[in-house]
Amino acid sequence: MECKNCSHDFLGTYCNHCGQKITDRITLKHLGNQIIEDIFDLDQGLLYTVKQLWINPGTTALDFIAGRRKRYYGPIKYLLLWTAVYFILSPLIVGDRKTPSMIDLVFNSHAPFSSQSSDDLFTFYLEVIVRHTDLYYLGMIPFFTFLSYVLFKKRGFFLAELSIPYLYLAGQIVFVLVMTLPFMALFGDKVVFALLPITFVFIIYFVVVMHKQFFQESWVKTVLKSLTVIYVGQIISGVIAYGIFNVIKFLPWFP
Repeated sequence: MECKNCSHDFLGTYCNHCGQKITDRITLKHLGNQIIEDIFDLDQGLLYTVKQLWINPGTTALDFIAGRRKRYYGPIKYLLLWTAVYFILSPLIVGDRKTPSMIDLVFNSHAPFSSQSSDDLFTFYLEVIVRHTDLYYLGMIPFFTFLSYVLFKKRGFFLAELSIPYLYLAGQIVFVLVMTLPFMALFGDKVVFALLPITFVFIIYFVVVMHKQFFQESWVKTVLKSLTVIYVGQIISGVIAYGIFNVIKFLPWFP
């Protein structure tokens, strides 16, 4: 075998030069195994991965898919790490905001598909974006991945392989949120709402650059397809959320 990470020739399952395990193309089974490995196995490469995701997000994802993984933090582990840091530090730094109960927004007596129900969903969505931005973009990964599979189908990537750059995207968003926690501590809620448009601009930049490096198409096609992935993905997720949200209200929670 030739190691895809260091190009060393060897026999067996692990490279005797750099230690990387030989794997085939990324499948759903591989992602499941990767989750287990990422949770219970830590390795080097965190700072290098942070730096590369700023300047070469698409190349980083391509390297990981191609098997050159030893130098990088795995995408699932990268996302879990920064999510855990944000989850621990955020309540300590930001403090409590006077906000409506998200449970009460879902489980109440408002009629399904009514204007009141729509207001509940809008408030719920806003609270998720403000209070749980990490979870919001984590939920966007399946939609971004599916749209990329449709738009870039000729590139020949598996659906699971296309999830890699978006896992890194979600991890990088949470990393940015962690870096903004000190500003939230100094300036309070005002900085939270001020950072939302900045975060969205960063996401557009990240996705466009990632798609350009990853799929190697012209800038015009890259920008158009990137905006399609971002906006259509959120529209589809919103429609699905609207349906689920109102179906819940059909259930007999209240007499």
